[in-house]
Amino acid sequence: MPKLHAGTGRKYCKHCKTICLAAKKICINPSCLQPFVKKINPNNPPPEVEGRKTILIPGEYAGYRILLSIHTPAGHCPIIFPKLIMEDYESSKHLIEAWAHEVRKYFLSRKSEWFLNNALFYYAKQSYSIGTAECELSRKVISEIPDIQRIEV
Repeated sequence: MPKLHAGTGRKYCKHCKTICLAAKKICINPSCLQPFVKKINPNNPPPEVEGRKTILIPGEYAGYRILLSIHTPAGHCPIIFPKLIMEDYESSKHLIEAWAHEVRKYFLSRKSEWFLNNALFYYAKQSYSIGTAECELSRKVISEIPDIQRIEV
């Protein structure tokens, strides 16, 4: 049987023979919805790993792999920065630490990216004007959060 050609930028679903866009991960036919499995050549590693060192981290983030360390993020933070209570330092500190933990877990689980403390502060200052008491408090608390050390491999 001759091989079917869907055309540039398209591919065939092997199960239902529907033509789909090449970027789709699953078949667009509502009765099929089969995932497209990418073949991996054992002689060539996937491009996202090629030339990069992955770092396994211990502690509360154990099990995650780091491919990139983010110094300055782009866009808005997906986790909303908490409203701080300036009269109560301990509760504000706890809120900021919990927020930072959630941001790091969010990006580690989705993109294998580790947000350094200055990246966390970059997101924090989107919520408060620079020079305000809230901004200075968030800077102080974020600078006290443990960060990974630079590892020369």
